[in-house]
Amino acid sequence: MQIIVPETVLYVVAAAIMGDDGRVLLSQRHPQAHQGGLWEFPGGKRELGETAEQALARELDEELGLQPAQMRRLISLRHDYPQRSIFLDVWLVTKYTGQPEAREGQPWQWVERQHLVDLDFPEANWPVIHALNLPDTLVISADTQDLELPQGWERGVQAMILRRPALSRSDYAKWVRHCRDAAGDRPLLAHNREDLVQDLGLQGVHLSSSRLASLTARPLSHKFWVGASAHMREDLYRIKDLGLDYALLSPVKITASHPGQPALGWTAFADMVRDLPLPVYALGGLGPEDLTDAWSSGAQGVAGIRGWQVSSSI
Repeated sequence: MQIIVPETVLYVVAAAIMGDDGRVLLSQRHPQAHQGGLWEFPGGKRELGETAEQALARELDEELGLQPAQMRRLISLRHDYPQRSIFLDVWLVTKYTGQPEAREGQPWQWVERQHLVDLDFPEANWPVIHALNLPDTLVISADTQDLELPQGWERGVQAMILRRPALSRSDYAKWVRHCRDAAGDRPLLAHNREDLVQDLGLQGVHLSSSRLASLTARPLSHKFWVGASAHMREDLYRIKDLGLDYALLSPVKITASHPGQPALGWTAFADMVRDLPLPVYALGGLGPEDLTDAWSSGAQGVAGIRGWQVSSSI
């Protein structure tokens, strides 16, 4: 999908290049350049007549002597600096040929994803860093009143939102501890219970759309993930303005739980997330088989309940 931006906005392509060990390749801006000395994802301006893919391949060859062999769009966003407005189109490169070299004399380094936050980047790059540290799939546990243990890791679950609104605080804490033992090192998020995140050793919290509406500030530090559910464009911008880390946008497809609710569809989803400096998961009637469509529509990945649902009692 090619993106059209106004002529007054500078279209910039960039690559988050992943090494075999999971580290990311960064380059440093020349001291005399705009925002000189800051670290950035390699790339540059798209030239007239180029596709984003062609521009990225050219820039990586010119800067680092690399040729991308496998890539997909990670996130695209508009950012307005005082001096200029840019559209930043960032691609995740997972395979490439060549060995990195500083063809334009710029320093470069491989950095572990969790340490990206320790470096100085241009302001427009921070949503990219969030996107790199978030998983492709996010599962919401089925809403029951018992202490059923969520399963389904074999279906590619990378992180889970632990949703049990009917449980008391003590029963919820007991259930979360069982889930944590089963999950291993996979991230787990509380649902609407940010006060328990630190005590239970969770990665963060996910907030419902109703909880989002009453929120006046980010409830946890940036050490933790904080996301929220969205159904309208206004919800997405509220999540962005509050400085949260991601959104779940639904419903993309008609769901069994809400069969009468109209679905957005992929076209409307793509329109709502385009230019938004926020990783957004597609939710509603989706499973891991929908990842390719989600990425093509500008999503961080897919989230769901029934598409992964496998449970066993404890």
